[in-house]
Amino acid sequence: MADDPHINLNPLERLLMRLYRQISGQGVVLLITAISIVLSVLATLVLVVPQLSLEYSEQTALVISLAIAVAVPLCVAPTSAWLIVSLLVRLDQAYLAVLRLSTTDPLTGVANRRGFFTEANTRLNNWPHTEGGLVGMVDLDRFKALNDQFGHQVGDEALCAIANRLQAIVGAGLVGRLGGDEFAFLTTGPHASLEQVRQEIQAHCGSFTLNHRDSDQRIAVSTSIGMVAVHRQESLEQALARADQALYVDKGNASSRERPS
Repeated sequence: MADDPHINLNPLERLLMRLYRQISGQGVVLLITAISIVLSVLATLVLVVPQLSLEYSEQTALVISLAIAVAVPLCVAPTSAWLIVSLLVRLDQAYLAVLRLSTTDPLTGVANRRGFFTEANTRLNNWPHTEGGLVGMVDLDRFKALNDQFGHQVGDEALCAIANRLQAIVGAGLVGRLGGDEFAFLTTGPHASLEQVRQEIQAHCGSFTLNHRDSDQRIAVSTSIGMVAVHRQESLEQALARADQALYVDKGNASSRERPS
């Protein structure tokens, strides 16, 4: 996982975190233990052996020195390493929790604006040339009137419903709530599958009904949708701008249909 710019880690902390992710906690323990043994042996050979050789034979001094050099790190290093690993585990858990909070919309569970743009740009940067891309914008029609008439709880249910429907259709694709009642999605894949996604979003997200909890009333919800194919030479923002234009065309068409003739 890429380093988050809002988490300030010093170079040593970054190194420990990368080691922990690559070789696990046990690997960090073994690595620190091995380094401690090597350093202790070198230090003992340099500092202890000349002094011990004054009283003992050279062979005895070397054995004592090596025993000390091995025993001390074997006792101290694992304890120190496990303490470091426990700190790394808590740091990793906190890092992931903060990252989820900073990139996820708490109401709907899909990506928030920051999370959507970050992940969508990453996916487009690794977009296989054999696949097509589809980006879309969706917003709820007359959302303020829905809140005013039925309450914000129903409005929240409508937001969650459209988020769930979009995510179920795009599958491994990305869905984000950009703000208010505005959603965006990005999916890549074979052109045939993208056309199926387009049709399913029109069929299942264009309109639906909600059950009113306080009555048997069925509440009709409709959306305006704009979808465009992603061009490889354009940025995500440019593709979303085109999708947004298509959305407003769809919204205008819906308004025309609703006006009495």
